Amino acid sequence: MDQAVLGERLPPMRPANHYDLAYLLGRANLPALPEAVTRLNEAMANDDPIEVIETIILSDPVITARVLHLANSAWYHHGQDAVDSVREAVNTIGFFDIHRLIIVTSVIKIFAGVDSTLVNMQSFWKQSIRLASAARVLAEKCEHHKQPMRIFTSGILAYIGKLVLYIGIPSVAQKVLLICKDEAIPQYQAEQDMVGHDHAEVGAALLQKWLIPDSISTPIKFLYEPHNAPEAHAIDAAILNIAHTMQYTYWHDISLTDPPDEPNQKSLDLLGLDSSLLPQLSREADTIYLQTMDLLNVR
Repeated sequence: MDQAVLGERLPPMRPANHYDLAYLLGRANLPALPEAVTRLNEAMANDDPIEVIETIILSDPVITARVLHLANSAWYHHGQDAVDSVREAVNTIGFFDIHRLIIVTSVIKIFAGVDSTLVNMQSFWKQSIRLASAARVLAEKCEHHKQPMRIFTSGILAYIGKLVLYIGIPSVAQKVLLICKDEAIPQYQAEQDMVGHDHAEVGAALLQKWLIPDSISTPIKFLYEPHNAPEAHAIDAAILNIAHTMQYTYWHDISLTDPPDEPNQKSLDLLGLDSSLLPQLSREADTIYLQTMDLLNVR
């Protein structure tokens, strides 16, 4: 189970269920994304040409090295000659996928120094990658979905709101986890009751603040209520919802703060999938999970 610390005083005369999103994001005092990533997000939003994207990546040696590492990984590189330029890396990975991978690796880096008394980051990223792996497999099986790497990115970032709450309001987060254990209710429900927002909504707000595309952040916001998602994001929200549920049933090597639940039938119907397929899909997701752990060097 994720562990938040005790001892933080709540703001006077400010009930927990009156927290607003701006307060929560400011309370956590999170580091900003690297300048190059922010510029890259803006360039992608403006549909800038590849020359601009290449220049931004090259302006940051760390991101440049990360891009070349990804392009030469077993996930993408299948030739004999190493990829040794950003332009070739973009051509190898793809314009949009390289942007998403830069976002993911940058976010992982930002939270690398989180105090272990707040949360076990290894378990946190394992759970996140499990979700992302299942989401990618579900997307590949859904005939209406054409960008499995997009939902894969959303999956890895889906629980990031938990970190905001653990760091920003640790005593409340601790009470939430105790309520989950004592009353056997989902973490997001306890958060809605005590904070006024669940971690999915908080995480989506953080990603929007960082100028992460809506196609990645909005499905996260509706992770637990996919039926309320805007039509343009309904399928991605349904995929995240089913992938989240799959963790309860088919994987037992990580600790989860939410109790088991049945797959959402409305989500399955939207995806055109039968629940009988989920055991096989979970096994397929295992392979992606292991590859991703190596790709992102999360151990």
